[in-house]
Amino acid sequence: MSSSSVSEVSSHSFKFETTKEGLRKRQAELEKTEKKTRDIYDKKLREENPEALVLKKQMEDTDNELKNINKINKLKMKKKSMKEAAKSIKNCCCCCSAVSIVIIIALGGLFLYR
Repeated sequence: MSSSSVSEVSSHSFKFETTKEGLRKRQAELEKTEKKTRDIYDKKLREENPEALVLKKQMEDTDNELKNINKINKLKMKKKSMKEAAKSIKNCCCCCSAVSIVIIIALGGLFLYR
């Protein structure tokens, strides 16, 4: 492969842009193509079956609501697990501090005994 920003696959004539600017341009082209395809599909759907377009919109809204609910549930689970972790750390610190005090007293007693 060459050191230029465009590399070519040997068995195909595809060119892959590897610079950030090239990737941004390609992403913009893909988004334009996707929008055109979606517009054509929606126009054809509107002509053939107007109710289907309404149902499609409702399905998209439902999907978005489900995604939002899933995000909220994930955040709640994270919050809950963080609270549980904080409680266990708090309990652990109390326990550890008590154990460390006992160990310090025991070691101090050993040094005083000698």
